[in-house]
Parts: sequence; C-alpha cells; structure tokens
Amino acid sequence: MPSPLKKAKDRLKVVQYQLAHLHQEESELETTVRVLERMKLDRDYADLNRDIKILTSNLASKVEGELKRDKNNRIVITHAVSEMLADGKPRSTAQIVRELEGQGVPIAGKNRVAYVSQILSREKTKFLANRKSGWTLRSMTVVPIGKSA
Repeated sequence: MPSPLKKAKDRLKVVQYQLAHLHQEESELETTVRVLERMKLDRDYADLNRDIKILTSNLASKVEGELKRDKNNRIVITHAVSEMLADGKPRSTAQIVRELEGQGVPIAGKNRVAYVSQILSREKTKFLANRKSGWTLRSMTVVPIGKSA
C-alpha cells in the first residue's frame, strides 16, 4: 500500500502534465484565433477597397461638370487623403488637392481647396489640422507631454 506522500506526488505529476498539455493547447488556440481574426480583417479591408474603387470609377466616369458634392465623393476623397498622409508627412490643403488630382481622384465643386478642407475638417477623429505644418493623420500625431491635441 503506497504512502499518502507517494500518492500526492504521483497525482501532482499527473496534474502538472495535464496543465502543460492545456497550456500548449491554449497557445495553439490563441494563435488560431489571431490568424482567423486577421483573415477576417483582411477580407473586410478587401471589401472596403473594392467598394472605394467602384465609387472612384463611378465618380471618374462622370463629366467634370456633373460632379456633385455628395457622400460618395467625400468617402473617396477621405480614403485617398488617409492613404496619402499615412507616410507621416504633413501637407497643406493645396498640396493635398494637387496630389489628389495627380492620382485622378475626382473633386467636386468650383473651389476644390475649400471643399477638400471642409471634408477634412469634418473628419475630426481622422485628421488634424495645423496652420503651420498642414494636415496630418490624427493617429500619426505625436503630442508632447503637457500639451493637448
């Protein structure tokens, strides 16, 4: 008949083995979840990019005089400016308009600089304006300690 100490040590080894196995399984499941979440995110972005390309082509196909200030035009401009400012380099509204026109992004209205500025100003969670340096992405902005954005 084994002693209670021997029984306890044997049971401890079994429990430790089970815990090690469960930790390994937990790690594998966490990796699987991260991969699947990333795949879903990639799929969502692919759908968004497809929709933006469709909107861009629809707007570009219109005659310039027919372009109207509508939600689709604002979405396309906002997306294009977000991609443009992702490099972290601030740009003035005039520079942004020149780059958008160079990329073939349609901009409605007679005063294109004012229209783009209006769009960016309304997207306060995404863009940050600075009179000296120009527009930046809010997520790219570094705020010194003691200052507010």
